[in-house]
This record gives sequence, C-alpha cells and structure tokens, in this order.
Amino acid sequence: MQKFGERLKELRFKNRYTQKQVADDLGMTFSALSQYENGKRTPKNEVLIQLAAYYNVSVDYLLGLNNNPIKEYDFTPADDNVPAASNTVYKYDSQDDNHFETDLTSSKARVLASINRLPKSKQLEVLAAIELLLGTIAGA
Repeated sequence: MQKFGERLKELRFKNRYTQKQVADDLGMTFSALSQYENGKRTPKNEVLIQLAAYYNVSVDYLLGLNNNPIKEYDFTPADDNVPAASNTVYKYDSQDDNHFETDLTSSKARVLASINRLPKSKQLEVLAAIELLLGTIAGA
C-alpha cells in the first residue's frame, strides 16, 4: 500500500490541504490520515471510496493500479443477455468540472446540477454512494 500513501500525500499537497483539513472534511482523525499517508494503516473500502471522491480521482489511481487520475465509468452491461442502452464510456475530467465527452440527457443533467448545488460534504457522500453502487453492480 506504499503507492496509496504516496498518492494520497501527493494529492493533498497538490490541493494545498493540511492533514487536519482533510481529516476534518472527511470526519476522520488526523492520526488515521497520517497513518494512511505513511503506509502504516490500510483504509476500509468505504474510506478508500470517500478519499477518491474527495480528491475526485478513481480508486484505481489512488491504489496505484493506473496512472490516470481521471475517473472513467463504463455503463455497458457485463452480462451479454442484458440489452445495452449505450456503448458509450463516460469520462469525467477532474481538471474541468464541466467537461463530459458525451451529451447528457436532460434528466442526467438535472441530477448532476442537483449534486453540484449540495454542500461539498454531501456531494462526497453522494459520490461515494454512487461509486459503491457501481462497484456492486460491476461485481454482481
């Protein structure tokens, strides 16, 4: 998990956050965050998702499984028996909050606008829940 700690610390420095700020924002102790960054402690999956949402990167990036911090979601069904609504891969660029590589339906755009109006802490909760749901669906 050494790569995880390095990435976590790198993202915190890049965003000019203190450990106290991040810990307070995410409702964890300063000590826990410090141990994650120094590779002395491994976070639970829920915390990992929360950290990825906080820094707006993929869990794979945090874990060092790839070097692309941009989240990519593939909404094509894993089961060939399920009809695909679309074969589009939606990419979200963390550097540009308004950039999507596909046109959104008005209902999807309304959902995103609603999430964007929430306080940052609530946005993180919604994103964590969505990532958990997507992981559950992909693993089913």
